[in-house]
Amino acid sequence: MSTPRDVITKITAKLLANPERYRELGIVYKLIVDGEEGGSWLVKCNQSLGVSEEGTGTAAHTVDCTLQISGSDIVKLVEGQLNPQMAFLQGKVKVSGDTMAALRLEEFLK
Repeated sequence: MSTPRDVITKITAKLLANPERYRELGIVYKLIVDGEEGGSWLVKCNQSLGVSEEGTGTAAHTVDCTLQISGSDIVKLVEGQLNPQMAFLQGKVKVSGDTMAALRLEEFLK
């Protein structure tokens, strides 16, 4: 079974595999994962493309969309055991900021 940190590794690999596609989005996400092996990461889909654990980067970034989810639920999303829209409707994913940007994050989790 995957861990939340495995999910972050997968997102990072997806960004780096197709950098031009993700740079053009111009979105910075803050992903807050609660629970064991959780943490807070910035997923930068802009000219600073990449993923960094919050507090480890040297440059400040304006966050467009913040998502908060439990570690077990983010793993279920990635493994296809939890529908993203249902997770939102059930309150398993909390979104603040640009909700349209939140919809774009689903493509990272497939």
